[in-house]
Amino acid sequence: MRIRSLIVFVVLAVLGAPVGAAWAGPADAEPDFEALNRKFMRYEPIYALLGYDGVKDAKFQLSFKYNLFSHAYLGYLHTTIWDINHESSPFRDMSFRPTLFYHFNEEGPEKNGPRSRLGFVVGGEHESNGKGGPDSRSLNSLYLKPVYTYDVPKEWSLRIVPRITHFTGVSGGNKDIAEYRGHVDLQMIYDSYAGLLRGLQVAALVRKGTEGSRWTTEVDVSFGGKNWPVRIHVQYFSGYGETLLEYTRRYTQVRAGIMLQQW
Repeated sequence: MRIRSLIVFVVLAVLGAPVGAAWAGPADAEPDFEALNRKFMRYEPIYALLGYDGVKDAKFQLSFKYNLFSHAYLGYLHTTIWDINHESSPFRDMSFRPTLFYHFNEEGPEKNGPRSRLGFVVGGEHESNGKGGPDSRSLNSLYLKPVYTYDVPKEWSLRIVPRITHFTGVSGGNKDIAEYRGHVDLQMIYDSYAGLLRGLQVAALVRKGTEGSRWTTEVDVSFGGKNWPVRIHVQYFSGYGETLLEYTRRYTQVRAGIMLQQW
């Protein structure tokens, strides 16, 4: 029931605001679909991957964000891991992650040559695997993300994005998730805009659980030319917490496939 309510909330939040704006003006005016489309923006990567490291699986991710007003956004991230190692090919687990956040845009001196900017993102997030019974997992959190960007125009850029997370509510099935995911992530994203490496993006994330040596590393490498419809994508994951259902199990997986949207 909570998942159904959440889905209804997301749909209404996404569709409710633009409906009024779209029909503003004369009674016989046409909806402003261009204005509506401008409200939907890139969020996190969109990709589809296949992996094999003892176990065959597939992973795909979808995301978007919607501009509510000013710098306030509604974001949605959906990740699914598909167990194709078994004949029935069940979904191993899913992650539904709606978030509401405010992005204080990156600010810095405007000048020719290298430049640096600093911004902040603050928000709240709900994460659930959408299952019932003993396999049900969910958590709520508040987070703060400083976003530091060092940019050499038309050549390359580097983003450094730590994330500080405070869990405000955790279901009984994963009460100890902080011991595996921790409260701090560090992500670095490198983009190349020139030469043979034009279109290359390398994104690396590292985090540590609050107990023991529970480190997690995820590296995404994607590459594609200016006119390529998709990009080649390779992902390396090693650690804990890739899914809510199996967050206590450590494993390593290498996957490859296509990416439709980079960071």
